[in-house]
Amino acid sequence: MSLSANLSVSAMQVRHPLSRLASAYRDKYLNGAPISAYDSPWQARTGSLTTWEYRWFYYWLPTLISSGRLEPTPLLSRLLKRHDLAFRFISRNYRKDGAALRVPQAESSGFDAFSYHVGTHMVANGRQKGLEFALVQAYGHVDKDLRRIYANASFSFEEFLRFVVWEKDWGVTDLHWTPYVDTCFPCQQNYDYILHLETVSEEARVLLRDVGYPQDVRLPTEHRMQGISKNLSVSDAKYFEKVPARLLEQIVSIFEADFDLFGYKKDVV
Repeated sequence: MSLSANLSVSAMQVRHPLSRLASAYRDKYLNGAPISAYDSPWQARTGSLTTWEYRWFYYWLPTLISSGRLEPTPLLSRLLKRHDLAFRFISRNYRKDGAALRVPQAESSGFDAFSYHVGTHMVANGRQKGLEFALVQAYGHVDKDLRRIYANASFSFEEFLRFVVWEKDWGVTDLHWTPYVDTCFPCQQNYDYILHLETVSEEARVLLRDVGYPQDVRLPTEHRMQGISKNLSVSDAKYFEKVPARLLEQIVSIFEADFDLFGYKKDVV
């Protein structure tokens, strides 16, 4: 985050892990409404920019699979395994050259050209890219039929959480809820400030004061929230009231480091 021509500070913004999931469900899964409702008026009303097709491949189709409503094919499993291995190889061996991503030669990787291509996309654009490529290849030949059959499908919050666990197990977690420790590397970079979304207005004032800005200057914030940073808001906590205990344990385990590093409580209430 650069604040002036003469002064730069590094900062990252975090949010309660469970609040991130509740927010993602409201947005990506239409808060339980049928996916057919995601039309132009819905997009205009919510400010959503992604297409129906994008959400189909990244969220709805794979959740049909993870929920058991659609049988996973052996090809999907093989592709996901290969893509994950390619991603791990490339992520261990790539280097940054300015804005460019330099990756090892495909010939030396031991992977076929397609898996190598997908693994490179996963490193550059997020691990969810591996899921998209696998789904297109495994289900592309029946995709029109699936869209017709499941055009009015809707998803419960529990199904979404089970999808989050499923994604984690296959190594294709979506960037929208990937743990911060896996994306921002707070343990490797010495951030000057870590701002909690729940109290970002107050914390941003401290940041601006410390770097010498007038008190009437405000940093723009996308979200407006109430409450303190260690607790889950009451409205978000309601989503977790009927989540099975074992599933909630799995979710908390995925975000264990984020809870601990950023001072968030693991209790739902």
